[in-house]
Amino acid sequence: MMKKRTFTVTVAAALLAAAQLLLSSCGIIILRHDGSETTGTPSSESQTDPITPETYEKYPDGVHPVPDSHSFEKAQEYVQQLPDRDLGEIPFLIASTDASYINPSVENEEEASFVDVSVLRRNKLIHEKYGVNILSVITDENTLFQNFLKSAGSGDYFADLMELPQNVLGKYANTFKLFNLNSLPFIDFSAPYFNQDAINQASAGNCTYGAAGAANVYPESVYCLFFNKTAEGIDADALYRKAYAGTWTWEALFSAAKEATAQSNVNGERMTALTFDADAERHFLLLASSGEHLLQTAFHKLPEASSDLSGLEALIAMARTVLSDSAAVDDPISALTDQKSVFCVAQAKTMEYLADANINWGILPIPKSTETQNAYMSVSSYQTVFTAVSTMASAENTGLILQAYHAASYGHIVDAYLQHALRDCVRDSDSVGMLELSCKKIFYDFGYMFSGAYDSVNRASLHAYESALNSTGTFAEYYKIAESNLQYWNPINFPWVD
Repeated sequence: MMKKRTFTVTVAAALLAAAQLLLSSCGIIILRHDGSETTGTPSSESQTDPITPETYEKYPDGVHPVPDSHSFEKAQEYVQQLPDRDLGEIPFLIASTDASYINPSVENEEEASFVDVSVLRRNKLIHEKYGVNILSVITDENTLFQNFLKSAGSGDYFADLMELPQNVLGKYANTFKLFNLNSLPFIDFSAPYFNQDAINQASAGNCTYGAAGAANVYPESVYCLFFNKTAEGIDADALYRKAYAGTWTWEALFSAAKEATAQSNVNGERMTALTFDADAERHFLLLASSGEHLLQTAFHKLPEASSDLSGLEALIAMARTVLSDSAAVDDPISALTDQKSVFCVAQAKTMEYLADANINWGILPIPKSTETQNAYMSVSSYQTVFTAVSTMASAENTGLILQAYHAASYGHIVDAYLQHALRDCVRDSDSVGMLELSCKKIFYDFGYMFSGAYDSVNRASLHAYESALNSTGTFAEYYKIAESNLQYWNPINFPWVD
């Protein structure tokens, strides 16, 4: 695999980037071009130094590496619609395992990536609205959990919010020490910058345990599809048209790869249609691609299977085919560049390594399960939810800032990453359009979030799904076995008090 390079931005480069890009409220307007000239990639190291208001002033209006975007103007509009308060220069602590999207440390303009500066602009916008300084408390997840338990047990202040990987939310919920987000003052989860489906899936009984939205989209960690544009029978323009039209499916992928896999590659080997990163959770990614949930749940609802499981059963049948006709490998990018595979599933940041690759490559969204599916869905290797600590300094302040944090993140942070992709990495601008599609809908699932802490949930969701995938049985059959146990434990695990 090629070595990752250092990425820097200057104001002069920003002017060049501004000339190359036009931004709209719906995202980047795609300008068709070909070519492989690149200049580098941003550092992905997590920074933990706190940002102060003085830091923001390094980027006065009109002098920063991110050209003004209509999506940032929309974020400003959303923030201005929120209640006014002057909180008096107080710190607001977010406990997390990564600070890069909370308060990146930027010593000087030359070290700032497009995304760094967009995050700083977001924080500055919140600071101007409320007079708060967004700070981070960064630890590994196990330490974060222990700190949370100590705080909940002693009543001592720990943080105002926690940003957790979604698959551990159940562990925190099972302590009965999380604050019900629906009880936060000023919170409005119907706002367009929240992911309402994610919030439903992070809720049960009388409690919303977690929230996600614009501030939880980490574009470099989103999974997408890379492909060899020169493989036999591959028509990149036709594939892009399918994706834009909403008809890019798993069936279409294997159909497109059929001719290439029937031929021998340059080493005399048969090409594989599709490879996955061995570390990727393939079963969950395939579930996510369909948008089908293992259990239905929401605020004021207890988790249970849908009355109509036809979509989920169709997804399982499709997933069996995808798994049997693909391969999990340690280095799917090398398989792609060595022309051993036509397509590979990998995180968006893989484009940093492909910038100097010796093949012509492109990007597509993770395929849909069916053409009639509403939208392309993806998952992220760093997929998080925000949740509130019962020992927060002020429920009112937490409600205000959680709302503002998502409002101020709307659109422009993803736009900044797309600008970097077009300026520094991709071989054609349609690939940027595909990245944008990949970032629009991030999939969350109750079973995935809560199975690790609740056996009754696991058996009725992930275990039933995995069992059906690995057999000739159906999800309905395995769910039926677990249903009575789920119904018994639901009111105990997820109390509902009117």
